[in-house]
Amino acid sequence: SFQGQIDPVLTTIGQAQPPAGYQVFADLSTAVDDLVAEKPDAPADPKALTQTATDAGTSAKTAQEALRAIDETALIRGKGFSEDFVLYVINAKGNLVRAMTLYGEAAKLLELAADAQGAKRAELAARSRAILNAATEIFDRGYADYVEAQTTAGTFAPPAPGLPAPTGTS
Repeated sequence: SFQGQIDPVLTTIGQAQPPAGYQVFADLSTAVDDLVAEKPDAPADPKALTQTATDAGTSAKTAQEALRAIDETALIRGKGFSEDFVLYVINAKGNLVRAMTLYGEAAKLLELAADAQGAKRAELAARSRAILNAATEIFDRGYADYVEAQTTAGTFAPPAPGLPAPTGTS
């Protein structure tokens, strides 16, 4: 199933934000924010920035490859699904793949910024933040289509209000 192929990928890059949202690459976002807000007398740690960037870049690439490998055509062809469902599936996958590309680019810019100084560092940090914002917007669109596909198929089950979502940690 589409859900059975998407959910395992998503759990490697973030966690559900009930009722129907998903937060990805929180460490990358925090690192970029720290770099954008850094003061000359309190610079962000370059080693930590590089490590976060490397980890995020690797995760984005792995997630992108896994998402690209999903054969949405095989999942929907000849099954009699509604046009809405088909479009939700196609758009969800496309936007999630595009978002992973941009998260990877934001991570590369953060890595470059970690090694840069002064105005160049600030410029790379700002560019990383802008790409991260675009990536998040595209991811959110893809995830919304993913939720709509599940809703249309009758398989979406939002967590109960007031209860924390499972995070995979104990």
